[in-house]
Formats: sequence, C-alpha cells, structure tokens
Amino acid sequence: MAYVKPHRNRIAYRFRIDGEEFTTTVDCKPTATNIKAAKKEAEHAEYRLKLGESWESVRAELRGERVLIAKSLGYYAQFSFDNSLQIRDTTLRQYESLYHIYWKAFERRAVTSLLPSELLAHLNSFDVSQKTKRNALSVLRIILGVAKDDKVLIEIPISAKWDFSTEEQHDPDPYSENERDALLNALLDWPVAWRYFLMGFHTGMRTGEMLALEWKGVIKPYIKVMQGRSRRKVGKTKTGKHREIICPDIVLDMLDVNPSRFKKSFVHLSVTGVPILDEKYLMAKWREAHKNAKVRLRVGVRYPWRATYVSLALAAGAPPIWVAKQTGHNIATLIKHYARWIKDRKKQDIEELEKIYG
Repeated sequence: MAYVKPHRNRIAYRFRIDGEEFTTTVDCKPTATNIKAAKKEAEHAEYRLKLGESWESVRAELRGERVLIAKSLGYYAQFSFDNSLQIRDTTLRQYESLYHIYWKAFERRAVTSLLPSELLAHLNSFDVSQKTKRNALSVLRIILGVAKDDKVLIEIPISAKWDFSTEEQHDPDPYSENERDALLNALLDWPVAWRYFLMGFHTGMRTGEMLALEWKGVIKPYIKVMQGRSRRKVGKTKTGKHREIICPDIVLDMLDVNPSRFKKSFVHLSVTGVPILDEKYLMAKWREAHKNAKVRLRVGVRYPWRATYVSLALAAGAPPIWVAKQTGHNIATLIKHYARWIKDRKKQDIEELEKIYG
C-alpha cells in the first residue's frame, strides 16, 4: 500500500510492501495540487518497489535526485540516445518516447536483474497494438545491446518468440475506383473530411503531410511537400525529404473553393477554422462513410487512400518511377509491393529499374 499525507511543510510518503515499511519526506509544499501529483508518483513508486527495485533508488527519485545508477537500464538508455549518430532526429525522438512510455519503470534496475518474464508481462500490460509492442521491444533491444557490448550482459533477456508476429502482415489492399468514388460521395456531408480524403485519394499524400500542408506550399499545378505533422506538432516529413506533387484537376478545383484559402495558413482546417492537429475526427467520418457507402473497411492499413492512388496510377499505365516520385516511395519498395498492378507493357521499365536499384 502507498500513503501520501502532509507533514509540517513537506509531503510524506509511506509504503508497505510484503510486510516491510518504507518512509520518506520531500521538500514540497503540501498544497492540494501537489498532494494529488504526489499520489500519482506514489503509485508509480509502489509499482517499482513491487518489481524489486531498491528503496534507495526509489527514494532518490521521489526526492528529485535523478542521477542514474551505473549499469542500470536508464544508464544504458541515456548512453544509447546520446551516441545514436546514425539515427535521424525524428527517429531518435520516437525511440526516446517509446522508452519513457514502456520501459522507464525499470530505469533504475541493474540490467543484470531484468527477468524475461517480468519484461514480457510489463509490456503485455499495455493495451496497444502488436506493432507498437514490436517497436517498444526494438528500442529495448538496442539499449540492452549496448550493455551486451559492454560485457555486462552475456545474453539479451528478450526471446525471439516475442516478435509478436501473430499480427497479420497486410499486403496493399487498395480500393477500386468505384469504391473510392462511393466513399467520397458518402463524405460530402462532412466537407472538412471530404476535402482531406479527396486530396489523399488523388495525390497519395500521407496523413501528416496533408495535416501540415500550408497554402505557401500550393503552387498550382503543384503541391510542395515540405513538412509533416506528428504527435500534433509540425516538423520534418517522414522521409526527411521534400518533393513536388503534380495535382490532378479534381484536387485543384477543390483547392479553388476551399474556405481556408482566405486565411493563408494551413490548407486543412477544422469546422471552427483552426488547424487539425490529429486525425481522430477525420477517421471517425472515414469509418462512418464506409457504413453509409457499404464499402469494406480496410483494417490494418495505415494509408489505404495512398495504396489506392498508387495501384490505380500503375494500373492506368503510369511509370513506376513517376509514381514513386509523386508519393515519396522508395522505388524498389514500390515495385516489390505493387508489382501486380503494373501493366505488362511496363515490363521493360521494371527490368531497367531493377538493374539500377537491384
């Protein structure tokens, strides 16, 4: 059990774990807000104590003494992040975020004390997708790999069976042209969502690219993709590269009547005229449109409108290298996943591209 209460002009913590009692106080004014925050910290501290972390390290963190213990998971995590010279800044931030969400509870534990069973149980306690669990494990493997290189660990305590490969790996599952048009018709009742998905279906842009698109990037008949939106913030594109997209007339016509053109900020604004920070509202309308149009919802595909754009363009005879330039795909990846939509008369193009890209 964990208890928090005022003690003179400080906040007192008391924990009772397996019949043993631990107490400490911290130099913090016991206001209602601070007591509420302290209770949340106490829950986290109690969890760590139950995992077997030493009272000394838990008490040090409660007191704000955040010096990492040598050879602890936190020590190697910090070392890994500080020396990740080959990783892009955006990827590094994602790694740090995954670590803080899923593994910070073990921060002060010696890496030699980490048990496979507790790591797996801890990860499975999160109600997240299998893909997210795989990503979290990838970060942990990197960190523990440094400890192994340091000769502190003989083996990394992560089983190959934890790859969560039971989740189905989805091949491109695009919509047909008729399904695409039916969905866009069903979205007409929600102009904000209609404009967004119309652009997605006819340009192949990613979610973050559309949400971060500003009017200064619209130079008809082109759209310049120069930034993306991730975790509600505008930053670099997913690939870190800029590209130009040639817009079809249907997208140009939509832009000509888009109310946001008068504000000269972001192209896609909410019904209240503010930037759309995430896709929650849009995806809710997306699911509703499927029901109304009686179209099968593609599950497990991140950007189904993007796959639709690629497949329809290739089926219409567009050169793969042009499609890859439009969408920002790696050409070898595009050929690998979308080969069956490439027209037979483009076989020679494919052979030439394979010679270049292997």
